[in-house]
Amino acid sequence: MFSVLGNVYVRCVDMWASPSPQAPELLLISLLCLKVLRRLLVSGFEFPNRHESVGQFWQILQQHLASFLNLTSGTGEYVKGVRKHVIHLGKIFLEMSRIHQLPFFLLPGSIGLVKSYWGLVVAHGETLANTKPIGASGTRRSENDEQDEGDEEFREKVALHGMLLYWGCVKAVYQPTPTYRCMIPHNPRPSTDSTANNIHRPP
Repeated sequence: MFSVLGNVYVRCVDMWASPSPQAPELLLISLLCLKVLRRLLVSGFEFPNRHESVGQFWQILQQHLASFLNLTSGTGEYVKGVRKHVIHLGKIFLEMSRIHQLPFFLLPGSIGLVKSYWGLVVAHGETLANTKPIGASGTRRSENDEQDEGDEEFREKVALHGMLLYWGCVKAVYQPTPTYRCMIPHNPRPSTDSTANNIHRPP
């Protein structure tokens, strides 16, 4: 299921990479695939880093993040659809770093991914530094031109994802979450020994 949905997602992205009349439908399909793949990645693998298919798809997601960010300027339904993909990619990266702390670091390109997000945080901080304070009218204008409200909100969400991802990595180093796993043999033999099964019969 993971491989099938992954292939559908990649094909749809390749088809809507350039605006076309079919782009809205393809954007919706790829977004739905991404939502299901997010749950499969987070809950479907005990050790995601041990699966080659997961590692390959993980690299594809990182490549898509970089290419999608170049398509988020402007307005229109196409741009909104691409922005939804970027936001959902951020959710995937955040949940993977939270649920699978160690496998996240072992997946290919994860360190570079964190660095890329931190670069977006720095860029957004510089943009805010060049923005005038909120005036009495409640509006905020840039020194060069007024920023698009939807674009500003999108950049804030991406920067927030970057800060949360960076914070999660620091927490994983200094305050790792303990993991308890029940080791069960593949073919357990039935035993009649009550002590072996931790069952204490009453006297």
